[in-house]
Amino acid sequence: MSHAQSAWSVARRDRAAILTALAGVTILAWLYLIRTAGGMDSAEPMDMVRLRAWGSSDFLFIFLMWTIMMVGMMVPTAIPTTLVYSAVARKAAGQGAVVAPTLVFVAGYVTVWTMFSLGATLAQWGLDRAALLSPMMVTTSPAIGASLLIVAGLYQLTPLKRACLSHCRSPAHFISAHWRPSTSGAFRMGIEHGTYCL
Repeated sequence: MSHAQSAWSVARRDRAAILTALAGVTILAWLYLIRTAGGMDSAEPMDMVRLRAWGSSDFLFIFLMWTIMMVGMMVPTAIPTTLVYSAVARKAAGQGAVVAPTLVFVAGYVTVWTMFSLGATLAQWGLDRAALLSPMMVTTSPAIGASLLIVAGLYQLTPLKRACLSHCRSPAHFISAHWRPSTSGAFRMGIEHGTYCL
């Protein structure tokens, strides 16, 4: 087997392992969410509308729900950039550079969505405490709903949105512009990519 064939075989094997791992994480996240939603459907109606203050277990459950939901939805969107990172890292390693495993890049990306989940949990808790959410987690204030839609609509027209999309949707451009060889560099790249996508 020639060197080129061997490198191609390794690249195929790496690609298959990365795709399998990311698909596995995504599937597990969605299975958890589906199972959890099924449990909520079978809950007693009075349990769903019971009004009470959040306890620490409620906060943890909602945070986990947000985190797992973000992983299930956002990890698949990082697959193209993850594969480009892996290919560049493999080539750099072949040239003697010390590079971080692909998992470090993905961990940085997931960290951003975990922090977003914490923010979403805190926002949900605050809205619940201010009685601005119904027991079914629907806003009780039409003004809040309208304001969110207006802000989201205006954001669509901003240069910031276009800049973020260009980094989020162009894996090769992102990796070439932000490449850092160390473990902390790979983690930071994952955070930067996640931030642009967020």
